Amino acid sequence: MNTLTIAPSNAFANQRHIPYACILWIGLSLFSGRLHGDPYVSDVLRYQSGQGFAVAWDTGIGYTNTLAVLGPPSRETPGDFGGPVDPFSPPYLAEQLLSIGAGGSVTLAFDTPVFDHPANPYGLDFILFGNTGFSIINGDYTGGGVTDGSMFGGGNLEVELWVSADDQDYFRINPSFLTQLGNGFPTDGLGDFTLPLNPALRNSDFTQQGYVGIRQRYAGSGGGLGVNLSWVEEGPSLPWVRYLRLDVHSGRLDLDAVSIVSPQGPVPTEKIVEDFASDPLVDGRWQLHGEPSLFEWNSAMERLEVTWDSSQPNSFLYLPLDQTLNKEHSFTLSFTLELDQLEIGVDPEKKFTFPMALGLMHMEEGLRADYYRGSGMHETFGPRGLVEWSYHADSGFGATLSSGFVSLDNQWAMQNTFPLELVMGAVYEVILDYDSREQSLTTTMTENNLPFGPIQKASLDAFYGAPLDGFTEFGVDALVIASYSDLGQPSPEFAGSLLASGWVDQMTLRTGEEIEGVEIRRGEVVTEVELDAIKGASYWLEKTSDFVRWETRGFLKSDQTASQTIADLGGEDPHGFYRVRALTP
Repeated sequence: MNTLTIAPSNAFANQRHIPYACILWIGLSLFSGRLHGDPYVSDVLRYQSGQGFAVAWDTGIGYTNTLAVLGPPSRETPGDFGGPVDPFSPPYLAEQLLSIGAGGSVTLAFDTPVFDHPANPYGLDFILFGNTGFSIINGDYTGGGVTDGSMFGGGNLEVELWVSADDQDYFRINPSFLTQLGNGFPTDGLGDFTLPLNPALRNSDFTQQGYVGIRQRYAGSGGGLGVNLSWVEEGPSLPWVRYLRLDVHSGRLDLDAVSIVSPQGPVPTEKIVEDFASDPLVDGRWQLHGEPSLFEWNSAMERLEVTWDSSQPNSFLYLPLDQTLNKEHSFTLSFTLELDQLEIGVDPEKKFTFPMALGLMHMEEGLRADYYRGSGMHETFGPRGLVEWSYHADSGFGATLSSGFVSLDNQWAMQNTFPLELVMGAVYEVILDYDSREQSLTTTMTENNLPFGPIQKASLDAFYGAPLDGFTEFGVDALVIASYSDLGQPSPEFAGSLLASGWVDQMTLRTGEEIEGVEIRRGEVVTEVELDAIKGASYWLEKTSDFVRWETRGFLKSDQTASQTIADLGGEDPHGFYRVRALTP
């Protein structure tokens, strides 16, 4: 057995905060071949065709060949009426698609597991490819087609998606996240099948677009419908799975392929810094929900002017992250804030205080039509998925600073510090520092560069709401400046309202920490990476053959500070290069 010890690169020596911690490169050997591990389905374990599966109109052959779903999605349709697979021309032959009718089911296996990796774009871990295509509305089928965003193929169907690590215990993906299952965006054979589409895309985004516009919005992706393993309902957190099962209850599902998402990076010094030197909405990174007039870029001062007006609908200026931060990820959020004016009780029917807020949000929850921050712990209307700093001006109980968490199950772990009043015209610097080891949020502030506070620490151990056996998960995926609607407050006699204005600047988000040295050991069957693990840290083993596309091959959640190993769970490969990424507490 050969042993090679690798020290951290000097490029990272002075970097404390980098995404998912230090990235360590380990070359196993020079190579002449590709990775044997494939990011696609390697086997169909079980298949029941069900009723109403697809049948070829000309030959009567059923779309029941399980070989059709193995390997990558179709890039080319063979035959006289074939050609490149693109957003207007989906795969349609029996040799390209496996069809599952009502009452049918298929169980798929991967040689290399699907990992819930925080470096996966948009938090999505695998992609389902079908046979949808964009409708052409201008009658040009010779290459100049334009769509209105509507699609053909797919259809009305009811499908459940289940995942498993051992082909014994299966856990269902929450159907509320899979409303487009069977109707994902079309495949583009020129795209990367391991790169998911931005889940914020809607059919309307493709209105009046041809090939160029569609591919600009695809941003290099090969299309399909991305799925996040963290969407498992009523089950344990799954770091990886090797099996997927699709049960069709009604309608018909035509499946071309399933791919594993490749983690992005490395980006050793990545952090989000927004200094508002340019209009945040111009380059498309920031997005707006609600009333546009509440967020105005001040070009002269290069900062964002904000109005918090609770009489308006929920209004958010938000920056989607390329990852989902959960309670296992350490991170630090900071920003600068000044208030010019603040008035509470502006609605005579709502005379008390109401929060102004900034922080991190699970945007799919935040964009709900029935999302009411003021409803508190409420099964239907309550907020879900928040890490937040907020301020309640004094309405008789003392001005209050709050910081903490709201879980995706509407559990609350907030700490209130009062009386602590913000002064109009003063400049405040706010730092929210989440420690995943302690699972606590420390808030520090300065007022005109002088210490302000102290502010109570929020802990995930001190929470209210069900389930009672522990705070579940906050799962935030966007940086947000929030002006909340004052609708939905449960006690009218204590309801509040707010009108405030000021500016925000210098928003920064950092994640992770650096790790120590790493040692690689290569055995005869599997490869293991040995490293000095930190208690509470998460480590991912990644492998490549070309330094372009990476596969996640192993995972370790360290329960102690000691030397530990990560095994390669993928197929046996004689050649390749590894790197280890970590998210330290």
